[in-house]
Order: sequence, then structure tokens, then C-alpha cells
Amino acid sequence: MESIEQTEAQQASGVGCAILVIDDDELLLDLANEFLSDAGYRVFTAVTGEEALKLFSSNAQEIGLVITDMGLPGMSGDEVVLKIREINPSTKSIAMSGFGGEEMLRQVRRIDFGTFIPKPFDRELLLKAVGAIIGPPK
Repeated sequence: MESIEQTEAQQASGVGCAILVIDDDELLLDLANEFLSDAGYRVFTAVTGEEALKLFSSNAQEIGLVITDMGLPGMSGDEVVLKIREINPSTKSIAMSGFGGEEMLRQVRRIDFGTFIPKPFDRELLLKAVGAIIGPPK
């Protein structure tokens, strides 16, 4: 798991890629969309794992980062990321959850998420995490 404190030299090649944000809390989803769009990133949003997979399948060449809530109803965030990686194994991911603790961190490591963002998040934390994984927007 990479730290959100990464240096620019360590950043993955994903600069300018679109981001898919998945969260069943529409208020947080809208907030993430606003923060990321205002910062210059292209953003897709989905409320369910199934919706996210459809969006990703249609836009797999554009989407380089998936930010997902771990506690989605139906298909969990880690299940969504594993299915997305079947489509494009190089897709990077960030986990987020309102629940922390060792079990959540083990799950994040097991799925090899780039980092973990606790919810609720603020603009600075979200942008710092995204920038550490894919770099600044074009």
C-alpha cells in the first residue's frame, strides 16, 4: 500500500486519466465529484457496483483510477475493484470507508488498493490521495 505522502517521482503514470467514484451515499458522491472536477480531473460516478461495472466497461480506456466505498450494498467495493481488474489489470484504486480498524486495513492491503481514505473526507485529503496515485490533472 502506497502512502499518500508519495513524491512526484514515485507517482504512477496516470496523469490526466479519468476517475470513477463509487459510493451509495449520494451526498459524499456529489462532494467527491465536485472536489475532483473543480481540481481538473474528469470524473464518472456510480451509486452501485453494478452501475460502476457498466460505466467502467464502456470507458475502460479512459478510467485509470477507481475510488470506491468498501461498504456498498450488493457488490462490495473490493468485489467491484477485482472485477474491474479483470477488464483492465492496470487500473489503480483507492478504498474509502467510514469504518476503520485493523480488519479494514487488512482488507485494503489484501486487495492491493493504492491507499485508504477515511470517511468523511475533506477536499485536501481526497486530492492528496488522488495526486499521490495518478498525479495532478492535465
